[in-house]
Amino acid sequence: MKKIYFCALILFLIPFSALSAQTMTDEELDSRILEVLGDTEYIKNKVNDFVATSFFANEQVIGDLALDLPSEDRLEILEKNFMDKSSFVFLNLWPGFGVGSFRQKDYASFGLLCGLDVLGYSAMLVGTGWLLVDVFISVFVGALSGGNASSDNQLKALYTGAFITLGAGLGVEIVSKIIGGIFAARYTEKYNLRMQKVLQLDNNNSLAFSPLIDPTENKYGLMASIKL
Repeated sequence: MKKIYFCALILFLIPFSALSAQTMTDEELDSRILEVLGDTEYIKNKVNDFVATSFFANEQVIGDLALDLPSEDRLEILEKNFMDKSSFVFLNLWPGFGVGSFRQKDYASFGLLCGLDVLGYSAMLVGTGWLLVDVFISVFVGALSGGNASSDNQLKALYTGAFITLGAGLGVEIVSKIIGGIFAARYTEKYNLRMQKVLQLDNNNSLAFSPLIDPTENKYGLMASIKL
């Protein structure tokens, strides 16, 4: 009797075990499909994350991950992270203080440019204040002195000091703007060329960028083309 019950139990459980085995197989298949289809998107997102964090610090990892991507996906990454030098040059000119270099994550240039701008604007501010004080003295105090020669000489010395300070500050600012533009342009060029090399888009490929302006479809931006 027990033998009959045991056989019946086995026969009862066989369909469920088969269904369970089939379910596991389907889950593994779905997982594999998602893995194959999702790998490319996952790698692209990881590469973009590494680029956004610090490209030069992570370029080895970025290059290794790029090996698993087709050229179209690597080109898409390059387009997304491509630097336009004009915007960063402009930011280093106005408002200055190395803002363009800071946004490029070029912190060494940012520190230098910020220091120069602080020094230059401070000198210009001091020189301007000094000049206003000199004007006040020459108008009110000079009138009381009655055109005394020693007073006139003192006023000339004050004016000279004010103009020298103001001119020095202006000179520092001119130098800061010039090297700020050079730093931003050179960093942009270095960044774009290095990224192109790390993403392996420079070997036997012809890569070109051109502006995309299509008012009819409201498309504006930068278009990249690659010839394999």
